[in-house]
Amino acid sequence: MTPLAEKMTFVEDGGEVTSGITAVAAYGHTPGHTVIHLESNGQRLVLTADLANHYVWSFARPEWEVKFDMDKAAATTSRRDVLGMLAADRVPMIGYHMPFPAAGFVESRGDGFRFVPVSYQMMS
Repeated sequence: MTPLAEKMTFVEDGGEVTSGITAVAAYGHTPGHTVIHLESNGQRLVLTADLANHYVWSFARPEWEVKFDMDKAAATTSRRDVLGMLAADRVPMIGYHMPFPAAGFVESRGDGFRFVPVSYQMMS
């Protein structure tokens, strides 16, 4: 990355990369951790990256930390905020560490959430 440093800029929370692609701060797992909100023709999708490290317990217990969360309190807050928004607005998501095909929805469940994977069908 060093040779390209002068050609790059960071996108701040709420900043648009281009129309329909918005950065959303989700700090904690790593410094500057960001999820990406995509919107086109009234449809939305959020790319959550490393927001949740396990598709069951990271959702059910957002306050449970993982070794790799650099700022544990901020990671908990980010998980709760982003998962809460996804559940409330019923926005689909794609995230690292989710079971194939890594896409789904979030539902509220008790004090936490539940990952609901989308069904997929291979087309011939």
